[in-house]
Amino acid sequence: MKSGMKIAVITSSLYEKDGWGRYSLNLLKALGGEGIDTTVISSDRHAGDFSAISMHRILGRGLKNLFTIPFDIFYLRRVVRDCDLVHIFTEPDIFVGAFLGKPYIVSTHGTYALRYLEKRVTRSIARRLFESATGIICTSKFTCRKMSIFCRLPQTINVPNGVDTEHFTPGMERNAAPFLITVGELKPRKGQDLGIAAVEILKKKYPSIRYYIVGNDRNDFGDNLRRMAEKKGLSENVIFAGSVDEGELLNYYRRSRVFLLPSRVDASGSFEGYPLSIMEGNACGLPAIGSFGCGAELFIIPEKNGYLIQPEDIDGLIHAIEMIIEDPLRYRQFSDSARALAEEFSWKKNAQKLVEFYHRAVNHENKN
Repeated sequence: MKSGMKIAVITSSLYEKDGWGRYSLNLLKALGGEGIDTTVISSDRHAGDFSAISMHRILGRGLKNLFTIPFDIFYLRRVVRDCDLVHIFTEPDIFVGAFLGKPYIVSTHGTYALRYLEKRVTRSIARRLFESATGIICTSKFTCRKMSIFCRLPQTINVPNGVDTEHFTPGMERNAAPFLITVGELKPRKGQDLGIAAVEILKKKYPSIRYYIVGNDRNDFGDNLRRMAEKKGLSENVIFAGSVDEGELLNYYRRSRVFLLPSRVDASGSFEGYPLSIMEGNACGLPAIGSFGCGAELFIIPEKNGYLIQPEDIDGLIHAIEMIIEDPLRYRQFSDSARALAEEFSWKKNAQKLVEFYHRAVNHENKN
């Protein structure tokens, strides 16, 4: 399919070891397969394997770099001159992408869209920028419902993130021991501390239990989690894998039995809007346990591919883990359902929906 469109893409990351980076890399590949000509703009030094795509660097992003934004805008207006549309992949970049003199659409993932709408100092400008967008891509209806409290959203389309089901596949034989996994940067909202607390109790019944914590751990919360695990005598049971590439990540998924994301709304109001890692785990046949009140509700169907618990409910988390690992028939059914659900999502289908939305967005602007 040749769309004949040229899109400027702004993203904060092209690094496969973080969530935004994997989103950007996978979607860019899929858009290229649909004939979209892309000019990529990023503050990230990682270019992935996009050496053939026009890459442009910006000095900073979001409101953290107030003094560089005017220079970025001046430079990028020339870069996007021949583009039909600007697609802002990551919400903080709206403060640059909205001023490039082109119609723009924004992908909304979760916390960051709400952060600017909730804070008094940025609320007014953030509301105007989201309302002035030609369109909003909702990777999670949960996030858009929260955004609609603060602003009137323009035309929207729900396009949940995809998963590469050809890469993320179940292994030949899964470890029979109760190996658990959480994937994502170590942050309070992801609830890795609740996973450790659950492992402390479960260890009495399952001495061989392992809990893989995969993701960037170079922060204070990561240090706190390490001290927590050591204090509870779980140094052999809790494995901090750090940031890994997709090959290593696949291996961690395949040696695990249950995916955990016991998320919460943290002290700053941050929440899990779209947990891409649940879909990756599903594609590998992992039953999942997540929390109510976040984007996990989109991917976890209780009694089908996992369970949803109330935030902070350690007893509920432990019970859900035991329900999954102690019943081989239930486990097999949940695992099969998880894989089947993942196969309903693909980056190719996402790209096809976006190409249609791009055309609607440009036609809408031309009529105005």
